[in-house]
Amino acid sequence: MIIGSYNSMSYLQPANKWLKYINKWFIRYQEKTIEQQYAEGIRLFDIRLFVNKYGKLCFKCRFVEYIIFSLYGVFNFLNKQGDCYVRLTLEETLVDAGSNNIKNVEEKFIWACKSLPEIYPNIKFFGGKREFDGKLLYEFKNELKDYEYRLLTFI
Repeated sequence: MIIGSYNSMSYLQPANKWLKYINKWFIRYQEKTIEQQYAEGIRLFDIRLFVNKYGKLCFKCRFVEYIIFSLYGVFNFLNKQGDCYVRLTLEETLVDAGSNNIKNVEEKFIWACKSLPEIYPNIKFFGGKREFDGKLLYEFKNELKDYEYRLLTFI
């Protein structure tokens, strides 16, 4: 069994300054960095992506976007380890789905799902679903079988 971290990136600071005040008590699922999570034996990472208002891929959980210099630093670290699984999810809410640029957001997410496994071949990517309705937007070539997914556990 591989132990995983639910919403692995929520240790980051929210981009919205007002959400920083309530983050610690209501939003944060994870307090440890990716490196700390890995050192404690975590090998399955739940990473939720979105495209912000500037057209840049970012980490997001529900309505909270997180500040990060480069999301590729996280993937570089995991790729060097060589034994990690990453579930990619488009963190799109029903409200987001009604926005004018949602087609662009979904296309960029699909592009990320295609590109990341090529750039980081030592990470086993899976997922490719939209959060609010579970719609499969991208099927990974090495998608996990049902029995394999059940072996993975989120804490």
